[in-house]
Amino acid sequence: MAEGPEAVDPQTLQDLLEAERFFRLMGMAGRRVEFWEAYCLLKSDPDGVRGEIRCMTEQARDLRPLSPATSLVDKLQSLRKERGSLVFQLRRMMSLFPEAADSSRMDLMMVFIVSSPQGREMALRWVADPAAHREEVALRLRVMSGLVDAYRRRLMESHISAAPSELPPVPVRAGEEGAGETSESAGPGGDPMLGALRLGGRCREVLEGTNVRPETWELVCLAASDGAGLAASVRELRQLKRHGKPGEFAGAVCAFRQKLQLVRDQHGAWVGRLRGYAAGLNLAGWDPEVEGVVVGILAASPEGRRRVDRWLQGPKEHLRPSASFLGALVTRAIRALETYRKESGAGTEGRPG
Repeated sequence: MAEGPEAVDPQTLQDLLEAERFFRLMGMAGRRVEFWEAYCLLKSDPDGVRGEIRCMTEQARDLRPLSPATSLVDKLQSLRKERGSLVFQLRRMMSLFPEAADSSRMDLMMVFIVSSPQGREMALRWVADPAAHREEVALRLRVMSGLVDAYRRRLMESHISAAPSELPPVPVRAGEEGAGETSESAGPGGDPMLGALRLGGRCREVLEGTNVRPETWELVCLAASDGAGLAASVRELRQLKRHGKPGEFAGAVCAFRQKLQLVRDQHGAWVGRLRGYAAGLNLAGWDPEVEGVVVGILAASPEGRRRVDRWLQGPKEHLRPSASFLGALVTRAIRALETYRKESGAGTEGRPG
């Protein structure tokens, strides 16, 4: 696979952009979708997905609740049951290789592997005996990384004019019981940072007394990418903590720990690189709390991850725009933290970090 713009197929690039749009709209509707799922669903049902993109875009424009078609949600569930286990095993294995340590690069690698029968057959061989196929995996990922990077550059060009305000919402399904677990401003135009802090704070409260202590960026990332799912976990934990049978709460805590571990596996290495890069910018107000909010918001967004990856690939070239972009996010994070503390009535002791 050749590296460079000439390796990029225009139709594949268009499909990736459409899948990304669908991914974001489903998040706004409170539906947890991974990028590989959005792409595979687009390829298997292009008319259905494109129709939903048009419908939900109109709903968002009119500030109406986003409600994807039940038939499409059912297809998504079937796709997840069919390929989810393979993707989970594949992600854990690929994370051991430097070519896939970058989360946004792994997102695209996963798309290209699991969207074709040949790719899935290859992946099944790999996960069945990782040790025996280690050299094959390493070679394949090295070759694939060139093509993936070419697509990442083209995707980044499509977002190069994106404003700092383009952040992922903290989603919740309209009319869902317990919707207040996310944020009163979780819909289009709401503050994703404040919504994530509110939900993260409730999560920390219910986990008090356990040995699970999430970092701020992990909770913010979960809230921004799967607000409805995290709210459901909080409700379940709270119910079992108060009224569950012996062992039920501990089991739910264990399941939540696994969810956190998946976030760390997906984004932990990337977060470490972003922290190191941002530390060198000497940003005003960049303290551990603010860092957790900003990093978590960026980790939750494919556009955010690609933007940061571009900075990391050319640190000197992007020094000024990255400082400007992060500076704007720092200002918003400080404002969100101040509002959250006032709401909690706890001053500095009510911090989510």
